[in-house]
Amino acid sequence: MTIREIDTLFNKGLDMMKKGNFKEAEALFEKAKVMTIESTRK
Repeated sequence: MTIREIDTLFNKGLDMMKKGNFKEAEALFEKAKVMTIESTRK
């Protein structure tokens, strides 16, 4: 997982929040968080 892919997920989450889709945004943020943690372990 690259930084760019994590960034894209995070930006999609921000877009979801702007539209009021907080559940979907939270799911995207959680996924981005997990990927960030995994990428720092390597």
